[in-house]
Amino acid sequence: MPMILPLDATPGAVPREIYILAGQSNMVGNGELEERPAFANASRIKNFSNAWQWIDGAEPIDDPTNQVDIVSLDTGLTCVGPGMAFANKLASLRAKREIALVPCAKGGSGLKAHWGRNLSRSTLYGSMIARAKEAAKAGALCGLFWYQGEYETDSASNAASYAADWLAWFANVRTDLELPNLPAVVTILGPDPGRPYWSTVQAQIASLDGALGGKVAAITAADLTAPDGIHLNTASLVTVGERAGTAMHGLLSGA
Repeated sequence: MPMILPLDATPGAVPREIYILAGQSNMVGNGELEERPAFANASRIKNFSNAWQWIDGAEPIDDPTNQVDIVSLDTGLTCVGPGMAFANKLASLRAKREIALVPCAKGGSGLKAHWGRNLSRSTLYGSMIARAKEAAKAGALCGLFWYQGEYETDSASNAASYAADWLAWFANVRTDLELPNLPAVVTILGPDPGRPYWSTVQAQIASLDGALGGKVAAITAADLTAPDGIHLNTASLVTVGERAGTAMHGLLSGA
């Protein structure tokens, strides 16, 4: 394992809230870097990078440079995702806190096909759990932001069971992180490109809103823009991040 560069541990430093970013390609991000906005709260955002190092928050959050856990490597992608917008919105709503991110997404990955519970760091699930636990040495794990489901839109059975499968998956996450009340924000897929079970998965994800005693919130990307039919553009990814940040704040505030 590489040397971990710690965050500032100066006495009196602002509290650090840590959030896992997981899912598939729209969480990794496909937005154009030159279109990314300035983030007013960037000075209070940190990123536990794919190189297992704490760095200042900046897009691309899911940068593959010097990536350690190859299982989640997305080669050739250094693009804008929803991560910075999510953190920036949280920082604006949660004053005097530092917002830290742990990117764990993998393009083209399926919930049951690739995210099943396996604690080996050679798996997406095991890598995510290991990275989250390492990051938590520098703060408090406060939530998970999930954007995935496109993979399931070609399968009637996978689409129909998505909500139940995700709840079972998230129960494992909570158990393995020893955080039984961890909240999560899930993302309803973007506009339907004509895949057979796209609307089914959208409805399944929407049904998760308010689940687990109100510890899950669903936000939507269905009204946004995906130029290639699947991947949201920069402006839309920023909107998703902002919606997720607002929703996460609500979960944490008990709203």
